[in-house]
Amino acid sequence: MILKVCGVYEKENIRAVIEQGIAMIGLNFEKGNPRFVKMYSSNSGIQPDYSSLQVDAIKKNKDILSFANVKVFGVFKDDMPQNIITRIYNFKLNGVQLNGDENTVMIDNLKTTVIGDIAPALDVIKTIEVNSYDDLDKALPFEGHANMIFFKLNPTLLVSQEISKTVEALNNFASSLPFFVGGAADESVVNALKEIKNEAFLGLNVDAEIETEEGLKDIEKLQSLQQLLAR
Repeated sequence: MILKVCGVYEKENIRAVIEQGIAMIGLNFEKGNPRFVKMYSSNSGIQPDYSSLQVDAIKKNKDILSFANVKVFGVFKDDMPQNIITRIYNFKLNGVQLNGDENTVMIDNLKTTVIGDIAPALDVIKTIEVNSYDDLDKALPFEGHANMIFFKLNPTLLVSQEISKTVEALNNFASSLPFFVGGAADESVVNALKEIKNEAFLGLNVDAEIETEEGLKDIEKLQSLQQLLAR
């Protein structure tokens, strides 16, 4: 089961998360979000703007953070395509996660613009808010457009009285679209989600669920979650 950690923000915390062998991380570019990753102007018409992660390293005379062993996704919500493209370039993103009302046309246009000229490839994760089991079908129009789906499950679907129905619904999700799920990360929920047998199921997406301080992932919680997933 793949573990994707979203909302990573501070450079050394990101480094610590990557060192745990995480396959995917998400940098949040939703304006107004407390985990928003900033960009700073290079004050040059030739040189690209700096990411906040680069600026932090430059100021402290430290190594630029390496993403060589992890896939990095930018998280956006109803943003302008040009803003998304700029961050794909400046942060060397492997993909994007779209949390808003983005449609298939927008996804196709984004891929056409980026792939080849700006990046060799671009994986797109489309987020679907799931408040009822019928909401799973909202992912179906994205077949052939998005590469993956993130089902952000309402916590009410993860309580003990509902979790078995949720697992059944995900097992019956009739699409070849690979999908992540998220919404909680406590032991009972994770153990239940491990019963998902759908071949399209990729793994778990976590964010604030493993934080003790806003924007900073608790490495001990992350390690405990990894151990739980490995059992």
